[in-house]
Amino acid sequence: RVSAPRELEGPLPAGARVGSVAAVYRGRVVGTVALLSERAVPGPSRLRRAASALGLPVLSLFVLLAGALIGLRLRAVRLGRPPAR
Repeated sequence: RVSAPRELEGPLPAGARVGSVAAVYRGRVVGTVALLSERAVPGPSRLRRAASALGLPVLSLFVLLAGALIGLRLRAVRLGRPPAR
């Protein structure tokens, strides 16, 4: 029987205890061993931390707004307009 989370949240060093494995014989637990991470688990990226702190709707709105501003700037450059100040 394995007792471990579906996903690990880092940062975790290699060899960190992340769960346990129980050996079951005829319905009885006859032994238990620690389940260790083989490699280090990195922490969340900056984008994931921002999404967690701000919430996905706010982050999505920010990305859409940034895309719109970039699109407007590229359109102005293609039409030969000087940048607004």
